[in-house]
Amino acid sequence: MPKIVIAEDDKFLVDLYQKKFSDSGFEVFVASNEKEVFDIIEQEKADVLLVSLIMGGLEIVKKIRQEGSNMKIIITGYYDVTEDGKKAIEAGADKFIDKSHFIPAELVEEIKKLMEK
Repeated sequence: MPKIVIAEDDKFLVDLYQKKFSDSGFEVFVASNEKEVFDIIEQEKADVLLVSLIMGGLEIVKKIRQEGSNMKIIITGYYDVTEDGKKAIEAGADKFIDKSHFIPAELVEEIKKLMEK
């Protein structure tokens, strides 16, 4: 069972994502801050991180990549999607997703595809 850490500032989205990923066969962990992200990744050996740009996604990705991890990382955001997406990829994220264009089911499928690579 793949393990995913969700670090999202929007409680409504956390609840939606948690249910959808759980229903899709993922073991789901929710982090409410950067420290929790790193604690869960270390303790649970997570496969995927879904992190909001607002939760410090760029800095979190940089730290994870500096540690040499090759876990799949997706940064999500709402605002300047083109520029934020470019920054996310440059920081080491595998993908940037505009939250306003993906329903949870599509997000699950997108992450499953990413895990196959």
